[in-house]
Amino acid sequence: MSETGKLKIIPLGGLEQIGMNMTAFEYEDGIIVVDCGLSFPDDDMLGIDLVIPDITYLRENKDKIKGFFITHGHEDHIGALPYVLKEISAPLYATKLTMGIIEGKLEEHQIKDIVKRKVVKYGQNINAGKFRVEFIKTNHSIADAAAFAIHTPVGVIVHTGDFKVDYTPVFGDAIDLARFSELGKKGVLAVMCDSTNVLRPGFTPSESTVGATFDHIFSEHPKTRIIIATFASNVDRVQQIINSADKYNRKVVVEGRSMVNIISVAKELEYLKIPDNTLINIEEMKNYTDDQLVLGTRLYLCGSGNIQPSGTSQVCPGCCRGALTVCVDTIERHRGRNSCAAFISNNSCRASRRCAGETERRAAPKSAVPAGRGCDCR
Repeated sequence: MSETGKLKIIPLGGLEQIGMNMTAFEYEDGIIVVDCGLSFPDDDMLGIDLVIPDITYLRENKDKIKGFFITHGHEDHIGALPYVLKEISAPLYATKLTMGIIEGKLEEHQIKDIVKRKVVKYGQNINAGKFRVEFIKTNHSIADAAAFAIHTPVGVIVHTGDFKVDYTPVFGDAIDLARFSELGKKGVLAVMCDSTNVLRPGFTPSESTVGATFDHIFSEHPKTRIIIATFASNVDRVQQIINSADKYNRKVVVEGRSMVNIISVAKELEYLKIPDNTLINIEEMKNYTDDQLVLGTRLYLCGSGNIQPSGTSQVCPGCCRGALTVCVDTIERHRGRNSCAAFISNNSCRASRRCAGETERRAAPKSAVPAGRGCDCR
């Protein structure tokens, strides 16, 4: 094979780290880029809000770039797009929900009108120079996740994106294992596989099982306000929160800009079904008692991979535009499922954490918690 006939796979971020996923594939005079994510700063990165990949190589070869292909709508896969697309002009390809979330970001950065975009369906192929990219259905904690079969002159590369094998997803169909099998029988040059905790023994339960957990939490705490923190883009998790809230006659309040934006997009595109009069504005909370409310806020990933609540600033300090002026009674965090729930009570201040079946409880006198500040829940 001549020198110009070699396929180059160039990781620009995402290897051995949380976030900033971005990989370039180059063959002769063509480059395609898979994902374009950001990561959040480590504790020692003072004054830094976001970390994006070093795109020097792409900048130097921008005339070769045939397109950006996005696997799903998580920040660590799409968050850098508004910054990169300001410097590099290339078409953008993604599934429907993923594109909807991206468009919100592009509009915020005032570049939506100048970026060429195409919504792609599963099974569809996109020709980009000498590459042909096939979109394959997968499951993840956000709907519309896709894997790519990247057909090149020297062979097929399978890029799985983030995925889980879920036979009973909350929304849509199960992962297309049959297509992966067909590709394997025909022969694959390389598989680029990414699935969190894949090296740990056992399996991850279906996302649909989380609904039963929420029902249990709601039934156990009928007289307290419930706060649930989850990743903003976990639309399936939000759907199950809404289902439980509707079942137990609670109103849902959403806090955090990312959470509000993504729920708005998912509802508009019909990936989220919200019963009438279930979702209310945070300013309306004063019209309801604690036992009538559920507050949804988002978690974010720190650079170290630790999960932290965002909209409520550690769940309970009372900074949520006046929403949280009482202390947290109970916190439940479900390890490995990226969510936690807090239960609000005006009459006591204790925190409970349940992890992997174990429960820790801490009690504090009321005098230890100044009014309007909430308790120290870690």
